[in-house]
Amino acid sequence: MALTIDSLRNIWKKEFLPNVIKDIRIELKAKIEQVSSSIRQLMKRPDEVETSQQMLSDKYDSFTQSLQQVKKDVSCLTTWNESTEYNLSKFKWMLYSSTQDATAWNCLAFQLFPMNLRPN
Repeated sequence: MALTIDSLRNIWKKEFLPNVIKDIRIELKAKIEQVSSSIRQLMKRPDEVETSQQMLSDKYDSFTQSLQQVKKDVSCLTTWNESTEYNLSKFKWMLYSSTQDATAWNCLAFQLFPMNLRPN
């Protein structure tokens, strides 16, 4: 049997072409899977960044609320401290006044009452 152009075309169509197409399909599937895997990995990164950003946002919100509460507490404590200082100064004045009154009373008592009739 002699190799003619027609017989070469028939051999190419029946034997070589299906094997070449099969090999090309296998290589294409492998490349497509590799590209798909890379795309999936790249898609994970934005999701991870979004999750991290949401966590940081939640922590910032919590911190802000805590800071506002601390500012309110400091304001209340400052007001309480000022009130306490005011009351303390009033108490000191009353104590000073009562001490002055007691000293004046003692001086008066020494002058008015004899030694055995003085109050304790």
